[in-house]
Amino acid sequence: MNVTVMIEAQVFYNKNWEDPSAPERWSPKGTTWFKVEVDEQDLLYSETEKILTEMIPQMTFGNTWKYEYLNHHEIFGEIKPLPSDEFARINERLHEEVSFKPDPDMDPAGGYGLHSHE
Repeated sequence: MNVTVMIEAQVFYNKNWEDPSAPERWSPKGTTWFKVEVDEQDLLYSETEKILTEMIPQMTFGNTWKYEYLNHHEIFGEIKPLPSDEFARINERLHEEVSFKPDPDMDPAGGYGLHSHE
């Protein structure tokens, strides 16, 4: 049986990618996900984190993008879907519960409670 391994990786962008003579300047730019299908027996007897820590940095895009392993999740079986309409219904209810109520200290110009000190 195959197991899906979802890998979260930090994305880095090289700000100096256009100038090969300039030193590389890597800046974090969020995260992305990779996935690999692995035989269950191989997964149970492997050092998954060590493998992925070595494997993910190899998934580079020239000198523009690089990735660093953050963590992983092993998914046995199928992913169970949740209903989108239920998500939207709960989101709407929660939004109504915490709807914006004006702060009495807020100035009429909409300064959100920030006042100038004259």
